[in-house]
Amino acid sequence: MIEIKAIGLELKDDYIRQAIDYGANSGIEWVILTNGMNWQIYRITFSKPIDKEMVYEINFSNINPKIENHIEPIYYLCKEALGKSLLDEYHSQKQALSKYYIGQMILTETVLDVIKRELKRLTPGVKIENDEIEEALRSDVIKRDALEGDKAVDAAVSAILCK
Repeated sequence: MIEIKAIGLELKDDYIRQAIDYGANSGIEWVILTNGMNWQIYRITFSKPIDKEMVYEINFSNINPKIENHIEPIYYLCKEALGKSLLDEYHSQKQALSKYYIGQMILTETVLDVIKRELKRLTPGVKIENDEIEEALRSDVIKRDALEGDKAVDAAVSAILCK
């Protein structure tokens, strides 16, 4: 679904909420809000309460057609790409590479074991345990926002389910 506002009109939170409500009431997972120059692409999550995630934004005044990663997001909105569910694939890839998922993957036993093995190789004779490595990662290496909040919890659940 596309919600179109007047050209140049600022895409305010009220317009976003309106577009998300229209999409949710129609059972539509993807919503686009645009004023012609700016395009905001949202994915609706049908949970309690209804939630949204801005997957990406296109500002046509900043597009350079010679740069592939400027053009690629536009392609995801064409009929051919939508028919192939490429927007869903892009969203899945973006989620997999998010700081939340990667932060949780780093804290798995498998990765902690690899880090421990490499630390032992670099510092022979030093006794290091996985819980010490995990604590160092949580407190000093990984940013707090990647490990806290709803998205971090969702990523942690996904990491557990993948074991």
